[in-house]
Amino acid sequence: MFEAGPVLDPGALARRIPAGVRFGTSSWNYPGWRGLVYRERYKGRGASTRMLEEYARFPLFRTLGIDASFYAAPTPEILAGWAADRAAWEWRTAAIRLPY
Repeated sequence: MFEAGPVLDPGALARRIPAGVRFGTSSWNYPGWRGLVYRERYKGRGASTRMLEEYARFPLFRTLGIDASFYAAPTPEILAGWAADRAAWEWRTAAIRLPY
């Protein structure tokens, strides 16, 4: 039987990761992270934006892969929305996947 180990503090773990190492995911819209990354359950209009804001504050995520853009090029409005909260993203990087 598997026994769970101690619950680790994400901030403490982030401080132990070398500056050049960046962890991230291919999306920020994952409701299963409620309680770990997201403080509450987001639904409806604006949910994705609020999830992105919380993702940007999560100490272990220093980068983000944007794969939604692979299926259709993002509009200027979508790009502006992603960039709107610059303070949260100033030390992070993002990789945008585009169709070819």
